[in-house]
Amino acid sequence: MNSTVKYAWLIVVVIWAGAFYLTSLNSHTIQEISSNRSKIEILRLDKEFWQRNSNNIAKVLYRQKSLYQEIESPKLGQVALNDKIRQLIDASGLHDLSLEMDAKQQQSQGGIPVHIAFKGRMKAGIDFLSRIGTQFPFLSIQKINILPDGTGNEAKFDIVVSYRYKVVSGGV
Repeated sequence: MNSTVKYAWLIVVVIWAGAFYLTSLNSHTIQEISSNRSKIEILRLDKEFWQRNSNNIAKVLYRQKSLYQEIESPKLGQVALNDKIRQLIDASGLHDLSLEMDAKQQQSQGGIPVHIAFKGRMKAGIDFLSRIGTQFPFLSIQKINILPDGTGNEAKFDIVVSYRYKVVSGGV
């Protein structure tokens, strides 16, 4: 009887061990399926996000690209910027333009400081400043100093902007 009881207990232990093993295997399988479902859901949401926001992402990338002027060499970029600013000054009816760039003094944001000084009517000067913001997104205004002259008709504008550019091909 002793051996039959031992045999019966051995069978009970083996059955319970099998039950625990199958429960553990089932739990592991459930966790794996849950993890895979979670990964699939994340991928689906990412895909949905990209589809919904592709236009906005394209606009942001375009806007980011426009924050830097693409030039072939720093000297050509400076000459082109000088010409564009002179044309804008002339079109705005401003005069006594002084434009200085110090390419050796690179700023931490990757821009070159440009000092622009001119004289003209207050309204024309403010119009020029707003045009810089819209027509030259690669220029960020760092400092503005406006001093009215003694007559009250004109003002002297001293502006410091940061000129950001990227060299796109072999530079000088």
